[in-house]
Amino acid sequence: MPNTTYSVPEKLEILIATEPNITHEKAHQRCRGGIGRSYQVPQPFGHLSVFENLVTAACFGGGQSERDAWDTAYQVLKTTGLLAQANTTAGSLTLLNRKRLELARAGD
Repeated sequence: MPNTTYSVPEKLEILIATEPNITHEKAHQRCRGGIGRSYQVPQPFGHLSVFENLVTAACFGGGQSERDAWDTAYQVLKTTGLLAQANTTAGSLTLLNRKRLELARAGD
């Protein structure tokens, strides 16, 4: 099992022009603020389709309604070049496409 421990930086601040200092915010709070997180080893929901992975990320990570998440997922599929794999299960993607999906989920 990968180590998912998150440490707060000691000498670094995370500043966003429209937000207060978010250095000490929890990961889910940063995510709601628009900062995504991805892993070196992609960890998609392998049994879900690529599209469903993006909808899940937009709903639970981005706080979008399911209806809005569908639109976001479609736009992200087009932007990342994954549109042709939208209905493919994430677990069957090539490593390169799993990494694309991981970045797409983080940026959703």
